[in-house]
This record gives sequence, structure tokens and C-alpha cells, in this order.
Amino acid sequence: MDLLESLKKRRSYKFPFEKKQIDPKIIEKCINISKWAPSAHNSQPWRYIVLQNMDLRTKLINRMNNKLRKDLRNDGKSEEFIENKIKTTKTQFLQAPILILAGIDLKALKDYQDSERKHNEFVLGVLSVASSITYLLISLQEHGLVSCWYSAPLFAREIVSEMLKLPGTYYPLAFITVGYPSIKEITPPKHQKLDTFLFYNSNLPIT
Repeated sequence: MDLLESLKKRRSYKFPFEKKQIDPKIIEKCINISKWAPSAHNSQPWRYIVLQNMDLRTKLINRMNNKLRKDLRNDGKSEEFIENKIKTTKTQFLQAPILILAGIDLKALKDYQDSERKHNEFVLGVLSVASSITYLLISLQEHGLVSCWYSAPLFAREIVSEMLKLPGTYYPLAFITVGYPSIKEITPPKHQKLDTFLFYNSNLPIT
């Protein structure tokens, strides 16, 4: 597929997957492509963990959902809203044939003495991992797979780190669900017009 067409056709897939096994070599190949993404200082701080143990995955998602339930109650959400959200989360993360955790290895980042540059370096790490994930999503699509990028691990970092026994320098950022689609055509979301997000310094909006 032409690259530009491929970029426009990619969708965040949040529907049931086909019950079809995925060759692990395809996942490895796609993750290997993700290393070609640009990264600050060429640090390549991304780390990917494929969650193979289904029992562990289930326990992890259940604990994450317990935290989600508390957070949503604190937000004043109704019990009906909360239970629907929990049900959706279980479906997304437990029924996906492949679930990948993406994060930063903080050891790969430059170490600065002052807090401002430490923070900026961390942001650069996040941007680098985001760049790598984008390459991964496109690569998966080129192999006939669909995927979705979720931020759930950001909101349960301690739980994720503890249950997966991650090294202390690993900072969880995202889940990527992967599988073969059971729904082939997905209506694309509405996108902003170019003039809503492209500006020149001579015509910046005044606030």
C-alpha cells in the first residue's frame, strides 16, 4: 500500500478481534521496525513487553480496574457508567490476542542535575516512545493486523510495575492491543481542518 494511503487508512481498532493466532515472528518484525523511529539524542529509550501469560494478564487488568473504579467514583461517575467502563476495559485488554506494554527505560535518558532539564529530558523520552509506537502501529497494519494505543498504564504505573516485576528504571506508558479484525471497514473519525491547527507566526490567534 502507498505510505500516504496507509497512514490515512489506519484506525484505532476497538472492536472484537478474530480468534486467530498471530505468528510471534510478525510481532517481532513490527517491533523491530519501530526502532527506526526518531528519538532525542538517538537515545532509543523505548521498551516493549509482550504479555504472554494470560493468567497474569487477567490479574493485572483486574487490579487496574479496581483502581479505575475508585478513580471514577472520586470523579462522581454513576455506578452504571463505571461498570460499563470496566466491562469495556476487560473486553479490550483481555480478549486482544496480543497485548503489548510500551514504556521508557529511564537509564537511556541523559542525567541532569537540575529539575527543569530532568523534566525536559523525560518529556523527550515520552516523545521518543510515542514516535516508536507510531512506527509500530503502521508496521502492524502493513501485515494485515489492527491495533489500538491505550494510555491505561499511565494511570496505574505502580500496579503495572509491581505485578510485572519491572526493573526500577522502567516507566510504563501505554498498552497496544493487536489482532486480526473481525470488522473490515471502520468509519473514519472526523478530523480537524488544516487551518484549525496550522498557523504561521504572522497570523497566530490572539487569546
